[in-house]
Amino acid sequence: MKMKITKSLGCCSVFIVLSLLSAQAMAASLSFTPTNSAILANDVFAVDIVLSDMRDSDTLSAFDFDINFDSSVLSFDSYSLGSGLGVVGIDAWDANSGNYAPGLVYLAEFSLIAPDGFTGGSFFADQFTSQSDSMTLATLSFMAINPGMSLLSFANVTLADEDGNPFTATLHTGSVTVDPVPEPATMLLFGTGLAGLLGGRPRKKKA
Repeated sequence: MKMKITKSLGCCSVFIVLSLLSAQAMAASLSFTPTNSAILANDVFAVDIVLSDMRDSDTLSAFDFDINFDSSVLSFDSYSLGSGLGVVGIDAWDANSGNYAPGLVYLAEFSLIAPDGFTGGSFFADQFTSQSDSMTLATLSFMAINPGMSLLSFANVTLADEDGNPFTATLHTGSVTVDPVPEPATMLLFGTGLAGLLGGRPRKKKA
């Protein structure tokens, strides 16, 4: 009986430890900013991809993921990478190479930063200790092509720390609502109605 109790306590302890480790691994968050957007058809707008809630000991040296969207509502226009991993073309490598398709954008960046006089230990540690706990990884630009609603979501996400070890993050979705552009006739009717309301007000008689 004591053996069974001991085994049960041991299993519970292992479960608790694994849960705590899992919670630590999921400390970071990957999200879209703004989370929800409302725009008009034919407008061009931007969305930031933000990695946040990183612990003081966390660092990021590489990322690789897909962004999915509804290509019947949005058209991908362009992107720019943030400076958290270094300056692209100098000490960071943009590994995208134009890999995108209708409804999908692929982003990948690797830092090339190394400490001066590297002799061992963590390859990136000296350079990434000043990383913020929240950073913009990239800014995406879209054009709204049709009225409707498009979700923005992440897929095939890989994040790596300064030692090249992968770590996970909580993934958040975003959304974009595209409204139709008001027709000129509608605007004219609205203006006429407004003028009628203002003109129909009773005027005070002069004494």
